[in-house]
This record gives sequence, C-alpha cells and structure tokens, in this order.
Amino acid sequence: MDTNLLIQSSDTIQRKISPESHTLAVAGHELHFKTAGEGYPLLLVHTPHRYAKSLLSALPPAANYQVITLDIPGFYSKVRGQAITHVDQFLNIMAGFQDAMGYERMDIIGKCLGALVAFKYAAKYPHRVGRVIAVAPPFAAYSAKRGTATRGLYAVINISRLTRKLAKFVNNNRLYTYLTQRIGGYGNYTRLVTDELVRTPEGYDERVLFGVIDSVLQINLKQLLSTVLAETLIIFGEHDSTVGESRAREAIRIMRNARYVCIQDAKHAVLERQAEQVNRVVAPFLLGSVLPGFQP
Repeated sequence: MDTNLLIQSSDTIQRKISPESHTLAVAGHELHFKTAGEGYPLLLVHTPHRYAKSLLSALPPAANYQVITLDIPGFYSKVRGQAITHVDQFLNIMAGFQDAMGYERMDIIGKCLGALVAFKYAAKYPHRVGRVIAVAPPFAAYSAKRGTATRGLYAVINISRLTRKLAKFVNNNRLYTYLTQRIGGYGNYTRLVTDELVRTPEGYDERVLFGVIDSVLQINLKQLLSTVLAETLIIFGEHDSTVGESRAREAIRIMRNARYVCIQDAKHAVLERQAEQVNRVVAPFLLGSVLPGFQP
C-alpha cells in the first residue's frame, strides 16, 4: 500500500465543546438530536454522538461549523407509533429535518450503515448536500451472495411479534452470524449486521434494525455511487475487511468526485478508536484544503 494513503497520529489541541440535546417532531416522529458549535451545518448520521466534540475540537476556531448528530428513530431505542422499516422513510425524515432546521445545504458524515444513508441522501437531494464523508462504508456486504430466504425472514419478523422477540433473543446472544452463515451462506453480509448489533442496546426496536438493514442491502450499489454528485471522501481502516482498498478504489472510479484515505493500523471502529487520525483528514477536507488520498 502506498505510504501516502496512511494517516498516522499526531497531537491535537482540544477545545471545550458542550453539546446540547433537542427534540423535534418531523413527519409524525419525535427526533432526538444533539448540536454543538455554530455555523454551517454538518450532519452526523448514524454516527456516535461523542465524535461531534472530537471533530469540533480539531477544527480551527475560525471554522464556523454546527455539528448535528441524528440517529434513525428506533434503531437504538423503542419508538412510539409507526416504526421506520425502510431506509427511504428515514431519507424523508432527514429532508423534513433539514427543512425544519432551515438548512439550505449541509455536509454529511455517515459511519458504516450511516455512510450508505449519506450516499442515498446525497443522490436523492444533490442540491441540498455540499460534501459527503463516508466512514467505513460496508462495501463487502454487497459482494456476498445472499439467499432468497432473506425476504421471507424479514417479512415474518416485521409481521409477527413473537418472531421479532425470538430474533431479538438471537441477536442479543450473538447467534445471528452463526445462523446466517449456516442457513444462507451470507458471508460478509453478516459483518454489517454484527457491527450494528454491537452498538445496539437491549431497548432497540427490532423492526427498525431488521427493516432498515434489509432495505439498505437491496440497493444497487454501483448505480447508487454513480449518482452521487457531491464531493466525497471515503475513510476506512487499513485492516477493515468490510471495506478493503480494492473496493474503495472501485467505488471512487464509479463516483464522479471522490477520493479515499486509509487510516494506518485501524479496523472497522476507526471513528471510535482513531478519531484523532480521522480528524486530520476530515478537517482539511471540510475546509477545502489539499489532503493525501487516492484519486483516479
């Protein structure tokens, strides 16, 4: 691997950042989100809240950004009313959220599943998105052969309360990977599910988790990437098997305005464990500076 693709750690001056919690009713859903800083909006989708403080502290004081963290309602907690079981439902909520907040344009950062959501939103609303940063997008999930039984599995889970409880038991006991590999031979597909389950507490709504992940995995990835017009940065760990340099290279060849950067000695949890190295890439990209990375 070329050395210019490897970002190593360095000291970062930390500033005290105090995020604020908010609720907002959008399209019949009560959204819980956090904001920090003031200025041009930077939306963190399905990305750890604590990263907002880390990122803002790495930006120059003169860089006026407001970082907003927004999660899929019900993915990490129970929700009242109709559950979001398709990624397109969340895209509509994001659009309503952007309208309600008065953001004409915004940049988006998405981690793993959130990266795919960011791609879809940027493709659907190109005039409303400035830059996209996709952290650890699970490209490998789309190279795995998924059995046709998946459709029936999710249909039963969404309909039957008893089946959903059984599915939750399987997930909470980390049996899902074993079963899917034995039943469907899904391969890398299970890595996306497993990664999301690690971050999911016991209070999550299983209809949302199963439904959103399933709808995301029905996406034609190449077609989606070809329709993303926003300037895009893909970031992933050197040892992240859910991405891989060859898949990242192929992705930016399909996209019109993209580059990628690989973080040295990092795995899939690059945002959580190597935030400082990630910030050294994200900050200049947001500010329009030149940074190392592969371009076709």
